[in-house]
Amino acid sequence: HAIISNTIYPDLFKMSSGIQKDNLIKECSFHYKKALEIYPDYIVSNNNLGSIYFTFLGDYKTALYYFNKAVSLDTGYLEAFYNLAYSYENTGKPDSAVFYFEKALKIKPSYQPAYDRLYNLYFSSAQYDKAIDLNLRAASNIPHLSALYFVNTGNIYSTKKDTLQALNYF
Repeated sequence: HAIISNTIYPDLFKMSSGIQKDNLIKECSFHYKKALEIYPDYIVSNNNLGSIYFTFLGDYKTALYYFNKAVSLDTGYLEAFYNLAYSYENTGKPDSAVFYFEKALKIKPSYQPAYDRLYNLYFSSAQYDKAIDLNLRAASNIPHLSALYFVNTGNIYSTKKDTLQALNYF
């Protein structure tokens, strides 16, 4: 079952919406569930089934269950931590989201998607100093994207009405 679902899973992201995709989601979910009945600690099946609930079914509560299971089984599984954080973000639990995005960055300090989500969380909640610190850390850890993070930092200072400081980053 795990082999079948892992073969189908990547195709879900390539297909446009429709009956064929809906049927493939059901088939993939079925095989992941069967795989987990046989071996509940199969990490990839937990993460990918959570991803199906999150991405395609919009069932964040169920997704959280599977992502939590995956990270409890492998404390170094970057994608599961990111997915868990993103699910918490989408369920209105920003503190938990921040916690797990930071865990993802401990695993891989150059993981851009985690920086981007964290930046959005900090900026949208007016936690500008945290957003600045995050951007400077990202610029250091992802040098080829440092210009992006410096511009973000300049924008934060502009939002804070600190034009002189903003100019240092543009």
